[in-house]
Amino acid sequence: MLSDAEGEIRDLVVQYVPEAASIAGEAYRDFLRQLPADRTVHVLCPDAAAFDDFREKVGAVGCRLDPVFAGMYMMLVGNRAALVGEPVPGPIPGAEAPDPEPFDAVASRLEEEGYRVERIPVVPGGDGRTWFTSVNVIIDEEGGRKVVYMPTYAEAPELCDRAEKVWRGLGFEVRRVDCSRTYRSFGSLRCLVSVLRRS
Repeated sequence: MLSDAEGEIRDLVVQYVPEAASIAGEAYRDFLRQLPADRTVHVLCPDAAAFDDFREKVGAVGCRLDPVFAGMYMMLVGNRAALVGEPVPGPIPGAEAPDPEPFDAVASRLEEEGYRVERIPVVPGGDGRTWFTSVNVIIDEEGGRKVVYMPTYAEAPELCDRAEKVWRGLGFEVRRVDCSRTYRSFGSLRCLVSVLRRS
């Protein structure tokens, strides 16, 4: 167990969604501005737009802010099953040798919590914001059938084929959505579409 009172803090995790800015924004700002420059703060947020909003709200800080986009590499898909990204090299700058450790750690933790974990290939860019991901999806049901609207990328057809195979193995009908332009602006399908109501 990690002690709350011994040793220097090296890494922190904060969670942020723009809807919480009025509640947590000032506290985050005042706290982070006082942290030393050698601290790293991992900002768990849904997408790049949320991370940009976070940086705007906290302003200039000395510590390092590291975005972690949960919607880009992990999601629960029902029936105690979870998808976790399996990082692979791909045609994005900085994606030549992705580090698997953070992804493996998430998968292990989910398994410890009793989830059945399936891995799906993703390409994380070296900037921490650009992704080829087939996890940032919209899931629906039609007449008892499970349907997934899956983002695809013209530059990575084999990756998309592998991802579709994973989704089909989970029992989903796959409908492809071309996000070849969208990812360049640090987002994918679920960054564009939000579900307002389900039956």
